[in-house]
Amino acid sequence: MKSTRSAIEKFDAMFSEGAELPDDQLSDFLSSALSGINWARHHSVESYSGIFWALTRLVGCYERLSVLYEGYAATKADELCYDAELEIEHLLVRLRVLIDELAYVIRVCMPPAIRGLSQPKGPGPLQYRQFSIRELLKFVRKHPDVSTALTKLLENNRQDIERFVSRRDDIVHFRAKAIIFRTNTMRVGFLDSRLSTSNGAIEHTDLREFIEPALVWVWRFMQSDLVQYFREEIAVGSLEFDSVGIGPHKISMPGSVRLKKLLNTKCRSDERSDVQD
Repeated sequence: MKSTRSAIEKFDAMFSEGAELPDDQLSDFLSSALSGINWARHHSVESYSGIFWALTRLVGCYERLSVLYEGYAATKADELCYDAELEIEHLLVRLRVLIDELAYVIRVCMPPAIRGLSQPKGPGPLQYRQFSIRELLKFVRKHPDVSTALTKLLENNRQDIERFVSRRDDIVHFRAKAIIFRTNTMRVGFLDSRLSTSNGAIEHTDLREFIEPALVWVWRFMQSDLVQYFREEIAVGSLEFDSVGIGPHKISMPGSVRLKKLLNTKCRSDERSDVQD
């Protein structure tokens, strides 16, 4: 009990307020949590996760789409709209990659042998293998009591996960494609059966109103909900945690200034991971 209490105290210390960060940096509490878990388990801060790799590419898509949106004009509509259609599809693919990377770190932090739950698959060492979020979604639906913290995490986010994963799957597997509608701003819809109405019309949304909630959601999922999940697992003794002594992680990438501004605007009421100062 004492060791668990000490681990929780060290975990909570990650969120202590420090100096204000530059505009191009964000606090990365998830990486801090994973480093402490790896340190306690293996006495190593090495991470097998590709989360940062996936996040940088997703945020890069967001930055490029925002620039296209802001530069939209009738005289350049053909070129800008075509580029935006490609980038919105790219963003959805990259979002799915990131979601699966998060599923991967959840799985490798669990015991290797769990009835009803497979392990990461693929050739080579563990760090090059893949694990699908769909496996976790099916697992908690069938076995909700194995980890109540995991069930809460995924069921609270199931609707958003399935929405974005299904949209990516439509594009990759079922020939769906993004369509930019040219109004006074760029609006995006998808040419497939999922969003088509009975009269053949395609629903469409302002491009910024489509992509920004996706970025806000996945950041909250990573930096708030998933971090809280790990805290709950540490509190019940299912995971160990120890401070690595290097302070909270900070990240910066192309597009981080715009992302930080978005998070501070949209997530100001959240307690920890959504306000990055």
